[in-house]
Formats: sequence, C-alpha cells, structure tokens
Amino acid sequence: MSNTSDPSSTLPHGKLFYIVLLNLQCIVLTFWIGGMWAIGYLVVPVLFRQLPTPQMAGSLAGKLFMLLSWTGLLSALILFVTYFFIDQAKWRFAVLLAIAVFIAINLFYLTPEIAALREVSGSAIQAGTDIQRKFALLHGIASGLYLLVSLLGLLLVIRQPEKTT
Repeated sequence: MSNTSDPSSTLPHGKLFYIVLLNLQCIVLTFWIGGMWAIGYLVVPVLFRQLPTPQMAGSLAGKLFMLLSWTGLLSALILFVTYFFIDQAKWRFAVLLAIAVFIAINLFYLTPEIAALREVSGSAIQAGTDIQRKFALLHGIASGLYLLVSLLGLLLVIRQPEKTT
C-alpha cells in the first residue's frame, strides 16, 4: 500500500481479521484466475485437438466458460468486499469493475448470441455464410474479452496488497 499507516489497526477485529481477509483474497484470486488460465489456455485447446468434432469441443468449452464466468462474478464480489477492508486502492476497484463488466458482457450478451447462432445453424455453421461471419465476430470479441480479463486478473495476482507486520 502506498500509505504508511497500518490498515489492520482500523479494522473492527484488528490484525487477525486483516490476515484472514488478506488470505481470503489470495485464495479467491488463485482459484479464479488460475482456473481461467488453466481452462482457457490449456484445457480448451486440448479439447479441440482431442475430441472428434469441433462442435463437441465447442459445446464442452462453452460449459466450462459459463462456469468460469459465474465463478468470476462471484469472485469479483468477494474481492470487492475484501479490498474494501484490506486495501482501498482505487485502481483495484477500477480493475475489478472492468473485469465484472467484461464478464457480464460475455455472459449475458455474447454467449446467448453465439448460442442462438448455433441453434439456427444446426450442427455445424457453414463457412462463408452471414451466420458464420457473425459467429466469428462475436467469438472473436468474446475471446478478446477473455484475454483482457485474464490479463487484468493477472495484474491483481501480481500486485497483491502488502502484508503489514
């Protein structure tokens, strides 16, 4: 933290409460951001190489990304609360707000639109069609937002609040 005061001294239950919250935010970040990197950049590419069809891989990947999105929103909420008590650095709140907005866009707009395109097209989206172009655009935006959330999450992991002694 940038100031020299001990944030644990202002907490209702002192240092123990501060240490519990600090560890909680470490656990939440590890589970959430680690999961994003492991699933998005290790598991999903393997699915597309190993499963018999891209549709099967895409369906399973979509379920994993949906689970990660809900995990991300819950994690962001927990982190908002913990940061309120342990480190009120404005940039952390701004990063978490941006992450939550990007996840919400993916979860509540892009994912349903992509699913609707799959539903309309049947089992496979035909190359060169308007549906395929829209699918590629939405999928590209969703992938870009996922990368951005992954990187912003990594920033939160790297720049942890300082422990006080």
